[in-house]
Amino acid sequence: KDDLLRASIARPFTLLADAVRPDADADRLAHVLAHFRENRRLARGLLGGDAAPHVRRVLRELVEERLPTGDGPVPRRLLAAQVAAGQIGMLEAWLAGEAPCDARTLAEAIITGARGLTREGGAA
Repeated sequence: KDDLLRASIARPFTLLADAVRPDADADRLAHVLAHFRENRRLARGLLGGDAAPHVRRVLRELVEERLPTGDGPVPRRLLAAQVAAGQIGMLEAWLAGEAPCDARTLAEAIITGARGLTREGGAA
């Protein structure tokens, strides 16, 4: 079941995880975010339903894979967990309409936040 879930979310979540990379593509991420918004009922269920712990773990693992090897002041796993939790939190609020903005603005905020966290944590 975990493998099936990972396979189904790997592609869109790869773009979220790529936010920690210097070459993160805001346009591609915005496209995925717009797709999430178009399918917000499904997306909100995935992020907040029974599958949520698995979804968070998959995103954390994808982020961790993209961080430089070796720990800085903060272990990579903790840094990846913080990035993933922040991204999911932003997505949940955005999909719930708590903080309206366009998909491109959210994409840029996700990238800026991920880069800031990884830079401050010593991983970038």
